[in-house]
Amino acid sequence: MSSTASATAAAPLPRRPNAINELTLNVSGMSCAGCEEKIRLALKDVPGVVSTTASHETGDVRVELDVDQASVDEVRRAIEQAGYEVRS
Repeated sequence: MSSTASATAAAPLPRRPNAINELTLNVSGMSCAGCEEKIRLALKDVPGVVSTTASHETGDVRVELDVDQASVDEVRRAIEQAGYEVRS
C-alpha cells in the first residue's frame, strides 16, 4: 500500500483554473513599438507570466499571470528594471 501512496504523492497537482489572473498596469515611458517589445521581453523572463500585451498609445500593459508562480510586485519590478515607470 505504501507503493500506491508514493505513486500518488509523485503525481503532478492539477492546475487550478482560477490561478491565472489578468493584470493591467499603466506604464509611462513607452513611445514606440520597440518599447512595447522591450517590456514583453522583460516579462517573458518572469516565471508565471503566461502572456503580455503592451500598447505605447494607451500606456497599458496587460499581463496574464499565474499567481502561484509570480506576484504583481515581480511584474512591476521587471518593467521598472527595463527602464519604465509603473503608475498603477
